[in-house]
This record gives sequence, C-alpha cells and structure tokens, in this order.
Amino acid sequence: MIIMLKLRTMLAISLLGLSMSALILGSAFAADPKAAGAGFGSVDIQRAFNEYDKKKQLDQELQQFGDQLTQRLDLRNANKLLTPDEFKQLADLKAKPKQTDAEQKKIEELLALSKQREQEFQALQQKQDSTDADKARLKELQEQIDKTDASLKEELARYRSEVAQKTVELSKQVVQDIEAVVASIAKEKGLAMVFAKSVGEYTFVVYSNVDITDEVLKRLNKK
Repeated sequence: MIIMLKLRTMLAISLLGLSMSALILGSAFAADPKAAGAGFGSVDIQRAFNEYDKKKQLDQELQQFGDQLTQRLDLRNANKLLTPDEFKQLADLKAKPKQTDAEQKKIEELLALSKQREQEFQALQQKQDSTDADKARLKELQEQIDKTDASLKEELARYRSEVAQKTVELSKQVVQDIEAVVASIAKEKGLAMVFAKSVGEYTFVVYSNVDITDEVLKRLNKK
C-alpha cells in the first residue's frame, strides 16, 4: 500500500499540465530584417501560453492520458497475484470501451482468480503448523507479489517518461502557434524585433513601445 501511494504521488507530480519549463524559449523573436530601426515590441509569453484556449484543451488531453496510465497502475496493484500474461489480458480487456459478453466473462474469471489467490495467500500466512507444501506455495505467492511490486516501479518510470514526452510535444504545439502569431503581428506593425517580457521568474524587457500580448491572445483564441 505504501509503495502504491508513492507511485501515485510521483505520477501525479508529472501531471501538472503543460508547462513552459518543458521547452527552451528564446528571449526575442526576430521580425522582418527590412524593418530594422522601425521599433521594438514585447509580448508576455507566459501569459500568452497560459491564456491560450488550445493550451487548456491540450491540458485536458494530457490529463486523460495520465489517467489511463494511473488506472492501469491501480489495476495492477489490486491484482498482484496475477501473472504478467494474465494481467495483460485483464488490462487489455478492461481498456476496451465496450466488451462483448465473452470478454466480460473473461474479466470476471481473471478477477475471481486474483481474489482466490489473495485469499489463499492470506490463509497460508495465518496457518499454524504449515506443511512443507504450504511453505513452498506461500513462498511462490510471495515471490509473485515481489515481482509485481518491482514491475510497478518499472512501469511508473516508463509512464513518467511517456508523460514527460507527451508534455513536451503538446507544449511545443502551443509555442509554435504563439511564435507564428507574434511573427505575423510584428511584420504587420513593422517591428524590428519582439522581446519576450517574461519567462517564469525572469524579466527580459523593462520597457517597449509596443506590447502585443493582448493582440496575440485575441488572434490565438479566435482560431
């Protein structure tokens, strides 16, 4: 139980949503070279990133992705005495949006098998004057539990990597959209360069004569 709480906590930390920290952003966006000397603009990248409607949609997509991984971990944790092949069959069937009657019956059989082994394990632990056969069976079941705990840790590491990769991919989509709109507005206004006002805690621009953040968000969320 303690192991699973640690696993769920670690995965939850990975699911904080799309983040600017997932990408390395430049401090300025170059505009049309011919516009040199025409003026400088600024854009609050963090605000544009957070208030872009598409970012909110992708956050939901990331959360759903993480939920699927968490559900699989929960299912494995609740059925530690199924073999890897048995569990894979159970997880694949449970993941289907709609199961046939035969598939539902198979799910019930696998869950019943898991419960039966759990009850057997508990009975053997409490049994007095165990025989050699009892001790051997208890050892076999304990080894299966230990293997499952080890595999849960491995799966968490893999899932965290998948979530991190997914976060970068989705964050990149948002940043690319912002960059395209900033470049378009800069060209229209004849700005030589547009500086990022802030990224996280760092401020790059103290003053600029044109702040295009509101216009960037207006165009982004109009799509």
